[in-house]
Amino acid sequence: LFEVAGPRVNEALAAGITKITAAPGKGAKSIEVESPYGVIFFNWPKDVKPVAFTIETGKAGGPAAEISAPGFTEGNKGDYKAALDAVIPMAISKAATQKAQKTK
Repeated sequence: LFEVAGPRVNEALAAGITKITAAPGKGAKSIEVESPYGVIFFNWPKDVKPVAFTIETGKAGGPAAEISAPGFTEGNKGDYKAALDAVIPMAISKAATQKAQKTK
């Protein structure tokens, strides 16, 4: 899983995101992003297969990030890579917008 998520997780960490939780089937609240400026919710990007995962960054004394994907298998690795490649940049963009609004 780390080989699929690793580079994107580092981008989220650098952007200040502390947690991303992706859950299929929750509509506009399918993806929850936590940053120092608050919580953001958004739906799955178009044409991306929803897969469940959680990324937590920067827990005190722990690793830089923890990634949990209960349904991950070698067979669906491509679905996870596509989801992470779509969701993490969206999360970073939305967190940057949120930061700009809160720090005006």
